[in-house]
Amino acid sequence: MFGKKDDISAIEEDGVRTKEDPGELNRRVDLVVNANSFASAVFPKTGRLILGDVGLEFRADSGVGFIQIPWPSVEEVKVDIVANNYVRAITVSTPDCSPLEFVVSDGKNLVRCLAGHVGRERLVQATHATGEVGDAVRRRVGRLFSRGRGEE
Repeated sequence: MFGKKDDISAIEEDGVRTKEDPGELNRRVDLVVNANSFASAVFPKTGRLILGDVGLEFRADSGVGFIQIPWPSVEEVKVDIVANNYVRAITVSTPDCSPLEFVVSDGKNLVRCLAGHVGRERLVQATHATGEVGDAVRRRVGRLFSRGRGEE
């Protein structure tokens, strides 16, 4: 049949490898929050984000898919803050792959726990294009209404 291989041993020769689930990353769990992983832009996965003594781990609710990041591999964590006090998402940057975004349910406790593991110097507030655009609009509107004030 087209596209199917009868001999499984030939799969590794083609460079296609399936990674087996190595099990839990952490020996001790510090925090578990509900999260959506946006590792794939097309298909987000719902699951649990687990922070522990060894690293950060995402486990999908469907049982298919996991992400494990040891603490030494975390270069930077961008925190998406909305309305000055609500943490909507985090983006974890590692040297090995593209940044991984997680939308989380309990962001404040997550950020506190992350600060304890990676250090505050690696936590960065995410910048928003809407904030920059809003500032530019405010400056323009301010200039329009400030003209002619000193000429009376």
